[in-house]
Amino acid sequence: MYKRTLRAGIIVGSAGLVITLFSSVFLQNFGTVTFSGTTSFSSGLTQIYLLTLFACLAFSAALVSAALVMRHLDAAGDRQADRQPLDERRT
Repeated sequence: MYKRTLRAGIIVGSAGLVITLFSSVFLQNFGTVTFSGTTSFSSGLTQIYLLTLFACLAFSAALVSAALVMRHLDAAGDRQADRQPLDERRT
């Protein structure tokens, strides 16, 4: 399960990176840089674009972190299953 979560986090992070790289091109052609005297469509489009950018990066970090925690817990569970309780070792 953690491999799919890690892969999804990497894909969402890559999408956020692509959005970051094309932000100046997008804002110059479709969006707006200043909000004085602009149409509501271009300012709304700019806000949605910037919200998508930050959501992709934050969600990517959360997915990658969750994948690392799942992998750690999986490895710790395997180590715990290999051990025997102390009471059984003495007898």
